[in-house]
Parts: sequence; C-alpha cells; structure tokens
Amino acid sequence: MQPESTPWAVTKLAGRVEPFQAAKLSRSIGIAAEGRGTEERVRSLVLHATTQVQEALRGQALVTSQQIAAETLNVLRSLDSLVYLRYASAVKRYRSVDDFWLDAWGVMFSDQR
Repeated sequence: MQPESTPWAVTKLAGRVEPFQAAKLSRSIGIAAEGRGTEERVRSLVLHATTQVQEALRGQALVTSQQIAAETLNVLRSLDSLVYLRYASAVKRYRSVDDFWLDAWGVMFSDQR
C-alpha cells in the first residue's frame, strides 16, 4: 500500500507508537460482527468496514487509536446497528448501563428514520 492510502503509525492510549495494522482492525470488527449472518456476509462486512475506515484516515502518517475507533464507529453505525453496539461496548468504555442504553436508544431511533 502507498503511504497516501493508509495511516502508517498509530499512537496508542499509553503513548506508544506502533505500525498501523489493518489485520488488527479487521479482527476487532470481526469479533463484533460474529454471528451476524453467513461467514461470507460477515467477511464482506469486515472487509467493507475496514476499507472505509482506511479510506477515511488516508493520507495521515500518524493517527491515534481513538481516531481509528471513532471512524470505525461511524462506519459500523451505517452498516449494522448491532455490530456498532458490540464494537462501541468495547471501545467507548461506558461508565454505566445507562450510558450504554442512551447509545442504544440513539441507534434505534436513527434507524427508524
């Protein structure tokens, strides 16, 4: 991949910098998408989401793990509400069940439009 097509380094929460690995992103999305259809459908969703996140971050030599998580949430929210909520529960660090429910209600009502 060309530098303009993907971020090359990620700053983690603890400040450590490591190379961007699309496989790690795909794996985390895949865990959230587990059971959301056939293996082929899940693979397709994971590939599509990973590609969209990479496209959104394209051209940035350094991104934070929070940027990757936020962009992944944006993409997943438009693709599959349940996968979004599963992924969000891992990355948003909800302080309470009420925080989770507020997010879930937001997804429910935006899906009804």
